[in-house]
Amino acid sequence: MPLVSAILYALAMVLTRTKSRGENPFVLALIFNLIAIVLGGGASLATVMAGSESGQSLFMGEWVPMGWTQWALIGFLSMTMLIGSVGTAIAYQLGPSSIISTWDFSYLAFAVLWGVVLFSERLDAASMLGIVLIALAGIIVIRR
Repeated sequence: MPLVSAILYALAMVLTRTKSRGENPFVLALIFNLIAIVLGGGASLATVMAGSESGQSLFMGEWVPMGWTQWALIGFLSMTMLIGSVGTAIAYQLGPSSIISTWDFSYLAFAVLWGVVLFSERLDAASMLGIVLIALAGIIVIRR
């Protein structure tokens, strides 16, 4: 699933650069996120349906009521997602793809940071190797 996600993201950024230079970045961000919602919703529905047969599902646990703090956090995260999506569309429209995509890899550092800070995750050897390979690919592309 991560590999398919990476391929689809790369395809979206290439299409943004080559075919959508004159489009409004807000429209591009909206379409990109709507497609993500549809695909993610379909995958979630498939997981729920598969889980209902076995009695367990990743998404069908106990529902917990949300307070004002959680709603404020969702609002904040939604705004940051909007800013990031529009900013990414603008960057790929205006800048060289090799440079923009290299800086786009900064999500690796943040994914590791937030995984450790928020979820007490620890990287195993395979994860570390994958991160190093992705970072190395970015360095090779930017040096070219």
